[in-house]
Parts: sequence; C-alpha cells; structure tokens
Amino acid sequence: MRFNLVYGDPFDGITTKPYDYFTLDATFGLSSNQLLITGLHLLGRLWSVPVEVSKGTEMEFGIFQHFNYYDSQPVKDGTSFVPYRISEAASVGPGIIYRFPQVGNLTKLEQRIFVDGILLGGSLTDYYNVIDRDYNMGSGYSVKAVSLMDFGKVACFQIGADYYRIFTWKGYEGKDLATTDPLYLNDQGDKGNASLLVVNARFGLALSNRLKLDFYVSIYWRDTYYSYHDDVRSKTYDLSLGLQYQF
Repeated sequence: MRFNLVYGDPFDGITTKPYDYFTLDATFGLSSNQLLITGLHLLGRLWSVPVEVSKGTEMEFGIFQHFNYYDSQPVKDGTSFVPYRISEAASVGPGIIYRFPQVGNLTKLEQRIFVDGILLGGSLTDYYNVIDRDYNMGSGYSVKAVSLMDFGKVACFQIGADYYRIFTWKGYEGKDLATTDPLYLNDQGDKGNASLLVVNARFGLALSNRLKLDFYVSIYWRDTYYSYHDDVRSKTYDLSLGLQYQF
C-alpha cells in the first residue's frame, strides 16, 4: 500500500518560503514477512529561483532537503539474508525541476534531477551485529532523477532512479564484538562503503475522475564493500498492482 502527498507547486513564484513545496511518499508492507513501513521518502524545497530557458518551458533551480528510507526483510523463506536497507536521514543539495511545453496528448512532461550530500546516513551491515543493531552509520552522497508524464486525465507514467553511497569511516579489524562491552564500541559499525541503486517505473490508468489502476515495479541493487570482511552484493525486485484514489 502506498500513500502520496504533494503540497504546493514548485513553479509557483509567489510562495517561495522554505517547505512551501514538499512531497511525501510512504510504502507500507502488508505481507507477513515484511515490515509495516518499507519505504519513506520526503522532499522539501528550502530555496529556489526560476531560470529562463525557452518559450513555453519552465525551469526551477533550488536547494532541497531530503529524507529517504528503504527497508526490507528476507524475501525467501528459510534464509536470513536481507537484500537491502539504507537511510538518508539528513541530506541537502541542489536540484533542477524542468517542465516542458505540452505536445499533443502529452499534457505534462517534467524532469527532476537532484544531487545531495548525505550528512548522516545508515546502511545494512552483514557482520556488525551487536545487541539489536545490524546497521552501519556514515556519510556520503546521493543522486536522483525522475521523469513524469501525464496523458490528460487518461493515464500517467513515471520512471526514475535513485543512487545512494554511504561511507562508514571507522570499524574494527579482527575484534570479537560478542565479548566486548558495547558501551566502548564505536558507533559507526563495519568500515567500508555501501551503495544502493533503485530503478522504478509506475503506470496509472484512469478508471474515473478520482480512481486509477496503479502498477508499480522497483529493482534494487546493493553493493557493500567491507575493509575487513568479504564484500556482499544482492539484487531483488518488487511488483505491485492496485487502485489509487486521488483526493
């Protein structure tokens, strides 16, 4: 189940205060082997300025704050392997929103690109398991791009990609963590870096003025490189088909 919220208009030149434009996208897992919240994504505009390009085309350059969270549990019965988990808790950076003029039945064509510095992030670790903790902390960067298309009130299509890279700068080599007082452990985890590439596509077909048939697919690639352990890679995907009600 998904919940989407869009507040404001990025091309509204009147309301340009921080967070006058923001979006929220939450994904809930209803299956027995997944968490209740499997994805949470927030975007808030801190500052922006219009950029003149060509007649009929709108472009907005700004600074945006991001919060992104992806989580998964083992997807195969009988295994404890978790394919991915990553968090972009505190992130900020420049972005461009580009809206093209209407062409035929294509009533909306919009391109968005964001590049961010991750001040505080977290990623799944396959080795650092202390008490209930199975994640690393660190900093890094992310790049996001998405294309949005509306075909009048009949259909819509969206395709995008998110790339995250988080570096954990401090870790232990050959230390038995099970016999170490956790109060004296460093709080970052296993030294190394982790990346997650998410490619997704979404198609909506209008059934009425407010109701749409919604199809969504995502593919996840995780690569985790450890300084003192074997590297781990994973690939998985999810598909969903449902109904979308627009208020």
